[in-house]
Amino acid sequence: MRGHPVNHVLHAFLTVFSCCAWGVVWAVVAVVNRVERQALTVDAQGRVVTVSAP
Repeated sequence: MRGHPVNHVLHAFLTVFSCCAWGVVWAVVAVVNRVERQALTVDAQGRVVTVSAP
């Protein structure tokens, strides 16, 4: 797994108390910081295959 999930509760709290100024940062973090997962499987011939996971 690469990346970390965005803490939306923290960002919502900061957005409310900064009069929506933090919302811009929150939007950028939510778009740029994606969690990427990959699953590794082994096929019948013993080869490792990488599959994108949800």
